[in-house]
Amino acid sequence: MIHAAQPNHGTVPRFMAQAPLIPTVQLDLDRPDGAYFPVERAVRLGRGLA
Repeated sequence: MIHAAQPNHGTVPRFMAQAPLIPTVQLDLDRPDGAYFPVERAVRLGRGLA
């Protein structure tokens, strides 16, 4: 699961670091068999292609 930092409402700066997530294969948003990876489904949904 990936998450984003929340706004800092305090008076002291906070820092957040996360190791990069390098994809093992290139995204394919037009798979003929429709067997999309979860990230591909999320991107398609966000682009209105669901």
